[in-house]
Amino acid sequence: MSFKKNWKQRDSKYDILIIDYDEPTLEILNCFFELRGYSSCCLRSGTRGLKKLGEINPKLILLNIMLPDITGFELCKKIKFNHFFNHIPVLYLVSILISKVQEKLEETKADGFIMKPFNFNQISFLFNYL
Repeated sequence: MSFKKNWKQRDSKYDILIIDYDEPTLEILNCFFELRGYSSCCLRSGTRGLKKLGEINPKLILLNIMLPDITGFELCKKIKFNHFFNHIPVLYLVSILISKVQEKLEETKADGFIMKPFNFNQISFLFNYL
């Protein structure tokens, strides 16, 4: 059986894949979604995130652009230019100048970004992806 067939038939046990080096950010986002009935898989490495993506089928990916092993921009390109994963919305988690991120959105095919620190009232739009 091919990987593509397995991918289409598999249901994910995670709604969201969150990749961020910052443990408190992972905990806050995980609790935010869990309290609303969604499950998330939280990882601190882009390489591990890409590998995990091959095992699960999340509805949304939240991705820090600064990771210890690969930039979020590079990781997003790998996701968005792979026909198995390119349908999954990817939003950057950022704490740098917005202009630098906006320059990369088209190049990396990311679906948007969220500024840190989070204002949870303003990020409720994420539930539209779920």
